[in-house]
Amino acid sequence: MSKWFRTSIIVAIILALLGVAPAHASTSQNSTDDAVLIGVVQKYLQDRAQRLTASSTIQGQSALTSAPVSSALAERLRADAQAIDDRRTLLRSVNGGHKRAEVSIANAQVVHGDDKAAVALTEHTKLYFARVLSGGPQAEEYQLRHSFELVNKAGHWELADAIPQLSIDGIPPDTYPQTPAPAARPSEAPKGASSVEQPKTAVRVDKLAPGYRSPNNALNYDYEAMITYAYRHWSTYNTDYRTYGGQGGDCTNFISQIMIAGGWETAGAYPVSDRTHPSNWWYNSLGTFATTYTWAAAHNWMQFARTHSGRVAALSHVRDMAIADVLQVDTDSDGNISHSMFVTDVGLGGDGEVDEQYMTYHSNDTKDKPLTSVIAAYPNGTWYAHRT
Repeated sequence: MSKWFRTSIIVAIILALLGVAPAHASTSQNSTDDAVLIGVVQKYLQDRAQRLTASSTIQGQSALTSAPVSSALAERLRADAQAIDDRRTLLRSVNGGHKRAEVSIANAQVVHGDDKAAVALTEHTKLYFARVLSGGPQAEEYQLRHSFELVNKAGHWELADAIPQLSIDGIPPDTYPQTPAPAARPSEAPKGASSVEQPKTAVRVDKLAPGYRSPNNALNYDYEAMITYAYRHWSTYNTDYRTYGGQGGDCTNFISQIMIAGGWETAGAYPVSDRTHPSNWWYNSLGTFATTYTWAAAHNWMQFARTHSGRVAALSHVRDMAIADVLQVDTDSDGNISHSMFVTDVGLGGDGEVDEQYMTYHSNDTKDKPLTSVIAAYPNGTWYAHRT
């Protein structure tokens, strides 16, 4: 299902919730009205990002945005404001946090009803780091699709609802922080898990200098091709592959695509091989019924990549990862890996050692998010770091 088609369905659902009959709904050709509606939404999104990056709480009060919003939405957003304040404080304690935000929007669709409107658009936000490390990126980025409801009150448009289309199993942007469910931590770390609690081993890395990957990289994968692919398709999906799930599930599909770009060969083939067996790994354009479980399911991917093929090796500490390594997390420590990420860059400290890794992933679409930010958001997760 295409992103445009999913968006059209969402807009139709919003109109139904608003009580706008299809016969009365039409795509607006009034650029002035649309500009006003999009302006309200843009202000809301910018204020939300600004809340995370400001040196002090925006406006010094609990209101999240100065955009016109309904009283019911304003009340709900107060909780969001507090959550963003808490996340801002947390990130500044672990890596310095952010200093500035840039928000742009694209692919806007506006549908009008009687004194009501539905807007669907894509947010693209850059969050600039307060601490920029040697050789590391200046900012992290994310892309997120939204649906909005607006109502006309005495000639003025007011935001009545804001619905970010967050991935169910992914890691949301820090401007939309989620409180993880309390995790029942196992009495001891599962076999193969990577530590976040012990001091990391000193790692000296000159980006992609030959030989840094491992003592014996006999397979000679093309790591530069992996990184190029990740940056090219973190937000612009490769149409040669289907997307797994409108609200989640594409993270490991993306990792498998990256590995193919770097030279991994498929294992087994449809229909002669068992697609459910963890020793097989392939994609087939015919559909999920012709593609292995290991292609797009995080836990199954690890079974293939680490246990059955030996194409990745376990790292004892997540902070030992280098560029082009893979990190997976069981966010609620229930024994099932829920999310996969790829290391696209590292930042070096004054001693020339790796001081930060930067993660790129789908679900939710994110580029160069600091590893320390990811770990801080999921303190009770179980982590699995893989050397590719």
